[in-house]
Amino acid sequence: MKEGVIINTIEICNLLQSTSSKKDKEQILKDNTNNDEFKSIMQFVFDSFIVTGISTKKLNKPISINATHKLDSISDVINYLKSHNTGTDDDIANIQYFLNRQDKSKHDFYKSIITKSLTLGCNAKTFNKVYGDNFIRTFNVMLANKFWEHEDKVNKSPFIVTQKLDGNRCVIFNDINHFQAFTRQGQVYEGLIEIEKEFKSLPKGFVYDGELIATNTEHLDSKDLYRKTTSIVRKDGVKTGVVFHIFDVLPIEDFQKGISEYICKQRKDFLHKSLTSIKTNWIQEVPVLYYGNDKDQIIKWLNYMTDRKYEGCMVNLANAPYSCKRTSDILKVKKMQSADLTITGFEEGDGRLKGTLGRMNVNYKGKTVGVGSGYSDTDRQYIWNHKDELLGKIAEVQYFEQSENAKTKEVSLRFPVFKCFRDEKNEESYN
Repeated sequence: MKEGVIINTIEICNLLQSTSSKKDKEQILKDNTNNDEFKSIMQFVFDSFIVTGISTKKLNKPISINATHKLDSISDVINYLKSHNTGTDDDIANIQYFLNRQDKSKHDFYKSIITKSLTLGCNAKTFNKVYGDNFIRTFNVMLANKFWEHEDKVNKSPFIVTQKLDGNRCVIFNDINHFQAFTRQGQVYEGLIEIEKEFKSLPKGFVYDGELIATNTEHLDSKDLYRKTTSIVRKDGVKTGVVFHIFDVLPIEDFQKGISEYICKQRKDFLHKSLTSIKTNWIQEVPVLYYGNDKDQIIKWLNYMTDRKYEGCMVNLANAPYSCKRTSDILKVKKMQSADLTITGFEEGDGRLKGTLGRMNVNYKGKTVGVGSGYSDTDRQYIWNHKDELLGKIAEVQYFEQSENAKTKEVSLRFPVFKCFRDEKNEESYN
C-alpha cells in the first residue's frame, strides 16, 4: 500500500470525523467507492469478527525481543493480524517494529487501526448501505420479543421455559487454539481468565451465548447484583469473580452467516450434554425448567421467578432456529400486575374441557373480562361444580397490562390469569 494512499485514507477519515451529518458521511463514502485501499481498511476495522488481540495497553508494552516479521505497510500489518491475533509478545514486537519506522504524525491513526478503535461517527450499517449489504459482516445476536405481544406463538409449537437472567450478555467464540468473548454489540471482553481456562474443556468450533453474572456471596438482590456485575466486566484488565451462564450454542459458521438450522431443542440438548460431562466453577448451564405445550406452565414459572424477586422467564419455541436478529421465536415474560375482581359468570369449555370450566368471567371497571388461564384440571372441575356459590365472589386475577379497544375505547386486560379466590374480601381492588 503506497504512502500517498494512506495520506488519502487519513484525509477521508478526517472528513468523516468533521461532520455529524449522516447524509454528508454517506456522500463522502460514495465519493470514495473506487478507493480499494480505504475500503479494505474499513472492512478490517469495522468487522467485529476480525480480532487483533492487541489493545492500546499492549501496544505500549515494553518488549525486549526482536521482530520476526518485517512489516513495511499498514496493508502488511492488516494481513499479519488476520492470522496472528492472540496478542503475544512476538506479535507486539512485530507491530512495534512497523510503528517505529513510520512518521510519528501518523502513529495515532495507525494505532487506531491496529487496536480497531477508529471512530468515524458511522458504523458497519452505514458502510453496508453505501457499499452493499455484505461489505462488512455484522455482529448480531438473537434477541427476544415480548411474550404478551406474541403469546399466540406458543399455541402452535412446543416450547422450552428457562429463567430470564439479569446480567451482561456475552457471546464466546471457542475455536481451535482461540478463545474470544464479545458483548452483544460485538465489542471484545478481555481478561475473563477464569472462564477462558474452563472453556478449554468444551467442544471447539462453537459460539456459546449467555450472560455474565457476578458471584453473589453477599446475597444481593437482582438490581444490586447487576450493578456489581457491570462494574467488574467494564473494568480494564483481568476480570474475576463472574460466572458465564450459557443458554444457547451454535456452530461458529452458522453465527457468522446469521442463522443456524439446528432447532432450539437440539441446541439445548447439545449444551446440556457438553456441560454435564465436565466439572466447572465459572461456567454454568441455564437449565430447562419445562418442555412441552402446557401454556399454564409459563405462568407457573413466571410466578415462581417473581416470588423469588427474579426478573421473569424466557420462552423458546422448541423447533425454531437460532436467528441473529430480534425474533418472536424467543419471548421474554416479565412480572404481571394483579387485581381483585368480582366473578360475574362461567363458560363451559370445548374439546378436552367439554363438561368443565372453559373460562370464568369477571368485572373489570364495568366491563366483562374472560379469564381462561391459570387453572389446574381440579380447579376447573371444582369451579364448574360450584358455580352458584362462587358467583359474586372475589377472585385475584393477574394480567400484563390494561388494554383499550382502539374503536370503542372499552378497557380490558391483556392475558388475564386466575390466581386464587379471595374469600376474605367482598369488594374489588385494582392495586
